[in-house]
Amino acid sequence: MLSLKTGETFDSPNFHYRSLHLPDVNDQEPEHQLAMTQEAVICCDAIVALTHPLKVEGDYPTKYYEKMIFSGVPLAIENMDSRKDSGFNLTELERLVKVVGCLFVLDVQHAYEHDSEMKYAGDLLESLENHLVHLHVSGETESNIHSLVYRARNTKKIVEFIGKVLSIKNIPLILEGEYTTTDELRQEIEFLTRELSL
Repeated sequence: MLSLKTGETFDSPNFHYRSLHLPDVNDQEPEHQLAMTQEAVICCDAIVALTHPLKVEGDYPTKYYEKMIFSGVPLAIENMDSRKDSGFNLTELERLVKVVGCLFVLDVQHAYEHDSEMKYAGDLLESLENHLVHLHVSGETESNIHSLVYRARNTKKIVEFIGKVLSIKNIPLILEGEYTTTDELRQEIEFLTRELSL
C-alpha cells in the first residue's frame, strides 16, 4: 500500500494499474470529501477509485456516487464481507452499477464468506462481468479473513475461482492478504503465479 500526503505525487508510469481505495463515506462535508477524492485520483493517476457500497440511513448514497462520476472519478464498488449489513446483495449491487454507472471489483474472499461453494461468486461474475475491472485476492484462516492465499484454509476454492475468472477475462489481481515481510509477499506471488500458470 502506498500512502501519499496531500499534494504529494509519485512516478505513476512505473505502475501499470493504479487503484485507489477510498475511505467509506463519513461525516465530512460531501463537497470536501469529493474534492479530496478528485485530488487523490489526480495525484495517483488512478484508473479506478474504489469505495465500499454501504447503506447510509437505510440506502446507498447513489447521488454522491453519481456526483463523483460526473466529477471525473473512475468509481468502482466491491462486494462486501459477511460482517457488513449491506453491500453484498446481488440485486442491490446490480442496481447500483446500473443506476450509478460505476465499475465493479469482485472481492473473492468476501464472496467466499457468503457462500463457501462459490455459487454466489459465480453469480457476481456472470451478472457484473462487463463492469468487472479487477479482483481482490486473499483467503482466510481461523483468525484472519485477509490471509495470504498460500496460507489459507480455503486456498483451493479461492484459486479455482480466480482461475475461472481469468479464463473468461484478463484482469488485474490486487493481493489483499496481510503480510509482514517482503519474503511472505514474494511467496504469495510465486504461489499464485504457479497455481494459475501466469
